[in-house]
Amino acid sequence: MMLIQEDVDCGGIVLQEAVKVAQGDTEQTLSERVLQAEHRIFPQALELLASGAVTLDDRGKVLWHRQ
Repeated sequence: MMLIQEDVDCGGIVLQEAVKVAQGDTEQTLSERVLQAEHRIFPQALELLASGAVTLDDRGKVLWHRQ
């Protein structure tokens, strides 16, 4: 069973990337860097889900499977 989340960014975390906070950052500049990081790692996270290396349980918890 696949759990569908209607809200954005509310599901389990499959991958994440650290983003530095620079001196002088505004909410907008930091938000843009976070979005760029999300765009970089999204294809890899999608591949993990599509290949079955990662699944979500009924509560949305991320389960890793060794292959």
